Amino acid sequence: SQDEVRDRITIMPHTWGEDVENLTQRRTNNNDTGEEECKADLLVASDCIYNPTYHKSLLESASSAMDINSLFIVGYSLHGNVPPLQILNFFNIAQDDFGLKVVNEFTKEYDGQKGIGSSDKERGTVYIKLLRYR
Repeated sequence: SQDEVRDRITIMPHTWGEDVENLTQRRTNNNDTGEEECKADLLVASDCIYNPTYHKSLLESASSAMDINSLFIVGYSLHGNVPPLQILNFFNIAQDDFGLKVVNEFTKEYDGQKGIGSSDKERGTVYIKLLRYR
């Protein structure tokens, strides 16, 4: 039922890398924190890794909310703000520092970016990687 689904979902503000222990505290509908830890089944980050400054903070938050069976989907395109290798280093940090490994991935190419005054062909490619503990 809708109530069962609603009881399984929590929406809360969060700054990556800060107060990560609060991410997994089960909350009631009135936001009281309970004693039970509740890890996420699925995390999705879309267009969040274009700034390498925040890679570790994002991974601290994500890994804190995950357990051994959780999945972390990361979708991104290359923005051209930094060299692609700096963006892709996110996945090295995920594996080396957090034990999260890419277990599946795919790429979808579009005909360049539409709108926002850009015709950058590289931005038309969308990458999706699935990470989990290994």
